[in-house]
Amino acid sequence: SRCYQTKLLTDELTGIPLSKIGSKEFIETLLSKVSHRDGFGDVLANGTHKAAETLGSKAQELITDYLTKTGYNSIYGARLYITTGLFYAMEPRLPIQQLHEISVLNMLWAMRAAGMENINVTSEVMRAVAKRFWGSEIAADFSTYEGKALAAAKIQDRQYAKECLVLCDFLWPIFHSGLSEDHVGDPTLESQVCAAVTGRDIDEQGLYKIGERVFNLQRAIHIREGHRGREDDCLEEFNFTVPLKGDFGNPGCIVPGKDG
Repeated sequence: SRCYQTKLLTDELTGIPLSKIGSKEFIETLLSKVSHRDGFGDVLANGTHKAAETLGSKAQELITDYLTKTGYNSIYGARLYITTGLFYAMEPRLPIQQLHEISVLNMLWAMRAAGMENINVTSEVMRAVAKRFWGSEIAADFSTYEGKALAAAKIQDRQYAKECLVLCDFLWPIFHSGLSEDHVGDPTLESQVCAAVTGRDIDEQGLYKIGERVFNLQRAIHIREGHRGREDDCLEEFNFTVPLKGDFGNPGCIVPGKDG
């Protein structure tokens, strides 16, 4: 829409009714053009970065304040949730499973803080969950970098193992519960499922070790493909220069700090 608003793209140039963005006609035409690589749809099928490169520097300038290096909107990003910055820096795609482990719990906490008393994710529950799932209580304090590296590593291992098990990202891990006394979930459930299905003797840490191996394998493959490790493990400049105005599920951008 930015390219349309600045006249870089028009209905006539693209063969897509950009003037009717949001309509059935627009989405049907867009999907047909992209899926069949028809006309301008062939350009769009290569992704936002490639499309902007094709259009030139003016188009590229329009995406510098929100688009990640892998071509995604920076949802649940590091400007709000410090921990997720490590995921965005190290992953070759949108690491949505990892992002959800941080963001979903925080969104529930934000709803509770906004007055929804029926949600049991209080600051105390957040800290308890962080200690059990992320390695330390301070991992739930988003005013400091302390504890975030350990939390990120634990989340990466758990989420890669979870993906290997093909468990639903909307339900797993079960990190909080309205039925437990302290409202903290059980991180051993995934390994119990794995053991029950495969017959293998595997516990929580054993399952995480599998996730770690998968993560390391992916990193090794990326290195062979030209990834330069620390040099490429970085965040886009807008994360440091453009203020965040809101985020999905947390429009007020509130997170737990030192005192809850």
